[in-house]
Amino acid sequence: MSRVRVESPDCPCACGTAVQALGSIMGRVIERFTLPDGRRLHPLALVIPLMRSMDWMRRYQLIQEEVCRIRVKLLVYRQPNEDEVASARRLLQSVAGDEVDFVIEIVDRIDPHPSGKMRPYFSLLPADPHDVGIGLTGRRSSTDGSYLNDSWSEPGPYREASVDSG
Repeated sequence: MSRVRVESPDCPCACGTAVQALGSIMGRVIERFTLPDGRRLHPLALVIPLMRSMDWMRRYQLIQEEVCRIRVKLLVYRQPNEDEVASARRLLQSVAGDEVDFVIEIVDRIDPHPSGKMRPYFSLLPADPHDVGIGLTGRRSSTDGSYLNDSWSEPGPYREASVDSG
């Protein structure tokens, strides 16, 4: 069962009511990768194209180590050849930009976070307070159901967006 942790103020509500009420609810944190040009990119903008083009990839983990470097750990069904790895790197750079170095590493296992959870992507950069949201911010194309890239990267502060349920 889920728990809700509530921090209640020591003073009564400004409206005069004696009962406490929740002021706002903050959803789960969605990390975005900060790119050299200032865009903030949701990691799924990188993952979705990879999953569609790399039938040899079994599991992945993306770690932003620096603004201009993202490590891509891949657990694979079969060993990819050099051309396949180069193609994956070009695909990633077509989304994030040529300034970003993608270090692709074929691994035997991907360890869970110390919390025990599997984190498919995360950033080692300082947390950005704009990375709060409650779901994916991509919108679906009406023709093929795929996500449109422009909604996965944002030039400035986080903007509210809804998830297309259809």
